[in-house]
Amino acid sequence: EPTNWHSAAETAGWATPGFLNSQFSEAPEPSGEMTIEPAIFSPDNDGYQDLLTIRYRFNEPGFVGTLGIYDLAGREVRRLLENTLLGADGAVSWDGVMEGGEKARVGPYVVVFEAYDLAGNVEKYRGTVTLAHRFE
Repeated sequence: EPTNWHSAAETAGWATPGFLNSQFSEAPEPSGEMTIEPAIFSPDNDGYQDLLTIRYRFNEPGFVGTLGIYDLAGREVRRLLENTLLGADGAVSWDGVMEGGEKARVGPYVVVFEAYDLAGNVEKYRGTVTLAHRFE
Protein backbone atom coordinates (compact mmCIF):
# COMPACT_ATOMS: atom_id res chain seq x y z
CA GLU A 1 0.00 0.00 0.00
CA PRO A 2 1.30 3.51 -0.78
CA THR A 3 0.75 4.61 2.83
CA ASN A 4 3.18 1.93 4.04
CA TRP A 5 6.18 3.25 2.09
CA HIS A 6 8.80 5.49 3.69
CA SER A 7 12.28 6.59 2.67
CA ALA A 8 15.14 5.22 4.74
CA ALA A 9 16.25 7.26 7.75
CA GLU A 10 18.91 9.97 7.55
CA THR A 11 21.04 7.94 9.97
CA ALA A 12 21.05 5.16 7.34
CA GLY A 13 22.19 7.56 4.61
CA TRP A 14 18.65 7.89 3.22
CA ALA A 15 18.96 4.46 1.59
CA THR A 16 19.39 0.80 2.49
CA PRO A 17 19.84 -0.94 -0.88
CA GLY A 18 19.84 -4.71 -0.53
CA PHE A 19 18.93 -4.50 3.15
CA LEU A 20 15.78 -4.15 5.19
CA ASN A 21 14.57 -0.53 5.11
CA SER A 22 15.49 1.33 8.30
CA GLN A 23 11.83 2.36 8.65
CA PHE A 24 10.60 -1.25 8.62
CA SER A 25 8.55 -2.53 11.50
CA GLU A 26 6.59 -5.74 11.77
CA ALA A 27 2.85 -5.29 11.44
CA PRO A 28 1.12 -6.39 14.61
CA GLU A 29 -0.76 -9.64 14.39
CA PRO A 30 -4.48 -8.97 14.16
CA SER A 31 -6.33 -9.78 17.34
CA GLY A 32 -9.30 -11.00 15.37
CA GLU A 33 -10.23 -12.97 12.31
CA MET A 34 -12.52 -12.89 9.30
CA THR A 35 -13.93 -15.88 7.43
CA ILE A 36 -15.90 -15.93 4.19
CA GLU A 37 -18.31 -18.74 3.36
CA PRO A 38 -18.88 -20.14 0.85
CA ALA A 39 -15.91 -19.32 -1.40
CA ILE A 40 -18.25 -19.60 -4.40
CA PHE A 41 -21.85 -18.50 -3.99
CA SER A 42 -24.75 -18.32 -6.42
CA PRO A 43 -27.47 -15.84 -5.46
CA ASP A 44 -30.12 -17.35 -7.74
CA ASN A 45 -32.74 -18.16 -5.07
CA ASP A 46 -32.50 -21.91 -5.60
CA GLY A 47 -31.90 -22.46 -1.89
CA TYR A 48 -28.27 -23.52 -2.35
CA GLN A 49 -25.49 -21.10 -1.35
CA ASP A 50 -27.58 -18.03 -2.16
CA LEU A 51 -25.88 -15.82 0.43
CA LEU A 52 -22.28 -14.97 1.13
CA THR A 53 -21.60 -14.88 4.87
CA ILE A 54 -18.70 -12.88 6.27
CA ARG A 55 -17.96 -13.73 9.89
CA TYR A 56 -15.67 -11.77 12.19
CA ARG A 57 -14.32 -12.30 15.68
CA PHE A 58 -12.23 -10.07 17.93
CA ASN A 59 -10.56 -10.79 21.24
CA GLU A 60 -12.45 -7.89 22.79
CA PRO A 61 -15.56 -5.80 22.03
CA GLY A 62 -15.59 -2.15 21.02
CA PHE A 63 -14.35 -2.28 17.44
CA VAL A 64 -15.90 -0.06 14.77
CA GLY A 65 -15.85 -1.51 11.27
CA THR A 66 -16.37 -0.82 7.59
CA LEU A 67 -16.91 -3.68 5.16
CA GLY A 68 -17.08 -3.35 1.39
CA ILE A 69 -17.28 -5.60 -1.66
CA TYR A 70 -15.08 -4.63 -4.63
CA ASP A 71 -14.80 -5.82 -8.21
CA LEU A 72 -11.42 -6.65 -9.71
CA ALA A 73 -11.09 -3.11 -11.08
CA GLY A 74 -11.16 -1.84 -7.47
CA ARG A 75 -14.64 -0.32 -7.69
CA GLU A 76 -16.79 -0.68 -4.63
CA VAL A 77 -19.98 -2.47 -5.64
CA ARG A 78 -21.55 -2.69 -2.18
CA ARG A 79 -20.90 -1.22 1.27
CA LEU A 80 -22.25 -3.62 3.89
CA LEU A 81 -20.99 -1.81 7.00
CA GLU A 82 -19.86 1.76 7.46
CA ASN A 83 -18.26 2.78 10.75
CA THR A 84 -20.55 0.37 12.55
CA LEU A 85 -20.02 -0.51 16.21
CA LEU A 86 -19.32 -4.24 16.25
CA GLY A 87 -19.72 -6.92 18.88
CA ALA A 88 -16.85 -9.23 19.75
CA ASP A 89 -18.14 -11.54 17.03
CA GLY A 90 -20.80 -11.42 14.37
CA ALA A 91 -21.72 -12.02 10.76
CA VAL A 92 -22.78 -9.98 7.74
CA SER A 93 -24.40 -11.37 4.58
CA TRP A 94 -24.27 -10.29 0.95
CA ASP A 95 -26.99 -11.36 -1.45
CA GLY A 96 -25.08 -10.45 -4.62
CA VAL A 97 -26.96 -7.18 -5.08
CA MET A 98 -24.97 -4.01 -5.79
CA GLU A 99 -25.58 -0.56 -4.25
CA GLY A 100 -27.96 0.49 -7.02
CA GLY A 101 -30.13 -2.60 -6.57
CA GLU A 102 -28.97 -4.47 -9.66
CA LYS A 103 -27.48 -7.97 -9.51
CA ALA A 104 -23.71 -8.18 -9.51
CA ARG A 105 -22.05 -9.86 -12.48
CA VAL A 106 -20.58 -13.33 -12.40
CA GLY A 107 -16.93 -13.29 -11.38
CA PRO A 108 -14.49 -12.73 -8.55
CA TYR A 109 -14.89 -10.05 -5.89
CA VAL A 110 -12.70 -8.80 -3.06
CA VAL A 111 -14.07 -8.43 0.46
CA VAL A 112 -12.34 -5.65 2.43
CA PHE A 113 -12.99 -5.34 6.16
CA GLU A 114 -11.33 -2.65 8.27
CA ALA A 115 -11.92 -2.33 11.98
CA TYR A 116 -10.43 -0.06 14.62
CA ASP A 117 -10.68 0.12 18.38
CA LEU A 118 -10.93 3.11 20.72
CA ALA A 119 -7.13 3.25 21.01
CA GLY A 120 -6.90 3.76 17.24
CA ASN A 121 -5.48 0.32 16.45
CA VAL A 122 -6.53 -0.71 12.94
CA GLU A 123 -7.06 -4.25 11.73
CA LYS A 124 -7.45 -4.95 8.01
CA TYR A 125 -8.72 -8.12 6.42
CA ARG A 126 -9.11 -9.06 2.77
CA GLY A 127 -10.55 -12.11 1.11
CA THR A 128 -11.86 -13.19 -2.26
CA VAL A 129 -15.11 -14.74 -3.30
CA THR A 130 -16.59 -15.82 -6.61
CA LEU A 131 -20.16 -15.03 -7.59
CA ALA A 132 -21.52 -17.73 -9.91
CA HIS A 133 -24.75 -18.45 -11.76
CA ARG A 134 -26.08 -21.66 -13.17
CA PHE A 135 -25.76 -21.85 -16.94
CA GLU A 136 -28.66 -23.53 -18.68
